[in-house]
Amino acid sequence: MISALAMLARSASKGVMLLVNAVGDDQLSIAVLPQGDFDGDRAALGTPLQITGTVEELSAGVEGALAQYTASRKSLEDQLSETIAVLDAAKKASAEKSKKAVTKAAASKAATSVADKDDDSNDDDDSDATVTTAPPASVAKPAAKPDAFALNLD
Repeated sequence: MISALAMLARSASKGVMLLVNAVGDDQLSIAVLPQGDFDGDRAALGTPLQITGTVEELSAGVEGALAQYTASRKSLEDQLSETIAVLDAAKKASAEKSKKAVTKAAASKAATSVADKDDDSNDDDDSDATVTTAPPASVAKPAAKPDAFALNLD
């Protein structure tokens, strides 16, 4: 059990807190609480592990439960880091694309304006032609990030 706790303590930014309480005459409840800054996107990483059972059941299953919990936290942390990286890259690409579209629209409008002046000076008829350019399409924002993730160790 100590090796499983050691792995978990290394994966939590500020260690873990372990609480053990008696439940009735024949059961114990063990709570493993990761310590650290788990605000915003990282809230799910602070989800505690709660195990209740008899001494025999806990002796047989706590180490496996801790190992599974540690692996789930690591997987969640990896997924979160990858998702944040993808969203940051998409945000940067979207901003660059928007900037290019605005620049292109401005250049197109300037070119159209110059062309209209040239056409007006050579036209003998007095028809007024109006050229309009569409504003750049709005850039879709990424879907909102969830406040927390469900962690099921069953």
